[in-house]
Amino acid sequence: MAFYRTISISFWTDSKVVDTFTPEDKYFYLYLFTNPHTNLSGCYEISMKQVVNETGYSMDTIENLIHRFEDFHKVISYSRQTKEILLLNWHKYNWTKSDKFLKSLEKEIQKVKNPEFRSYLWSVLRGDDTVSIPYGYRMDTSNTVTNTNTVTNSDNKRGVQGGEIINASNLSEPVKEKVLDFLAYRQEIKKPYKSERSIKSLITQIEKQEQAIGSIAVISVIDKSIQNGWQGLFWDKTTQQQNHSAADMAEIARMMDEGVI
Repeated sequence: MAFYRTISISFWTDSKVVDTFTPEDKYFYLYLFTNPHTNLSGCYEISMKQVVNETGYSMDTIENLIHRFEDFHKVISYSRQTKEILLLNWHKYNWTKSDKFLKSLEKEIQKVKNPEFRSYLWSVLRGDDTVSIPYGYRMDTSNTVTNTNTVTNSDNKRGVQGGEIINASNLSEPVKEKVLDFLAYRQEIKKPYKSERSIKSLITQIEKQEQAIGSIAVISVIDKSIQNGWQGLFWDKTTQQQNHSAADMAEIARMMDEGVI
């Protein structure tokens, strides 16, 4: 099966390209957008040796081009540790809002190894007003990649319990962060989870929902619960694809009153 990448003809008239890109820059940028390693997210793993073999340039030329595109053009970031390149403008031209595309995109983002790149992509996908551009890892510098999304009971700045349980779960990183927000919110309204069992039950519920409806929908439900001052998470029929009876809702309310959930 053949795969294709679409390049807008406006590329050739873009003021930045016209004013600052050399012929070599144009060729290299088109390569970054169309090579066989690209994927839906715009962040893909590729070694410098692969770039050398596929472009025909020397290693020195490729290293200089990477530095130029990071420091001068500011359109990419490259991580030497994970051998991943992030195209900062990819989403503007290649992402759509279709449900099918978004589900596939979420799976691709979860595969990104560099935590800063992954966080950047989740922020763009959520439509955050302020999205910080990830630091470009200089190729002549040794960097230790630290996953800032790892959550533990001891290092969690929010001071909520259950961090280790959340970290050990199968939830995606942005959903883990949102669950922490929800636990912090429960503490703020004086309704904290009282046992590990209740937190594990919550995580199991959210894991099932993330598999069924995707990360973005789950985050939306959690945000809605916090914004409306609800104590629990309610999955309506459009997201959960099932209805709660009046008896079910009464039972949920009773369990929340007793601190079970």
